[in-house]
Amino acid sequence: MSTNASEDTSLTSQQDSTSNTSSDLESVRPLPKHRTIGGKEHFVLVVHGVASGGSSYARVLRNYSISARSYSDPLRAREWLAENRNTTIALVVDENVPIFGGEKVVELLEEAGGDIPAALLANSVEPELLARFLVRENRSLFTKPVDYGALVPWIFQKFPSPILDSSQ
Repeated sequence: MSTNASEDTSLTSQQDSTSNTSSDLESVRPLPKHRTIGGKEHFVLVVHGVASGGSSYARVLRNYSISARSYSDPLRAREWLAENRNTTIALVVDENVPIFGGEKVVELLEEAGGDIPAALLANSVEPELLARFLVRENRSLFTKPVDYGALVPWIFQKFPSPILDSSQ
């Protein structure tokens, strides 16, 4: 399930299985190669907690032709983003990032990357979290377990037009 500032914030239960992500994405058709814009590969930056399986988030995104960079260290992620902000189309941050926490990591990354859309992967969505996190229009919340059938299309929508398949 996702929630963002421009959508209705009513919450419904979600049904998801992280062990079978292919069924989650039946309606999403992957491209044969990574997406490029103007001949440059563009990335999603994934920041995760060490034990949260964040590298598996990036692996699933790569299966759907989304180039992903994955970090468990928010400061290294911020350094990478500062150097690659022009080719980063979205941030995906796990709420369980040690020391900082997911909300603070999003703020750190926004300082380095500007107005890049950010998704927070939250254990649960409480009204206080909605009120704090969705203050900015380009933020979205996704509950865990991650519904890739919602996350992947959200990311695809963040690519500027036109999107060119790199095989063309």
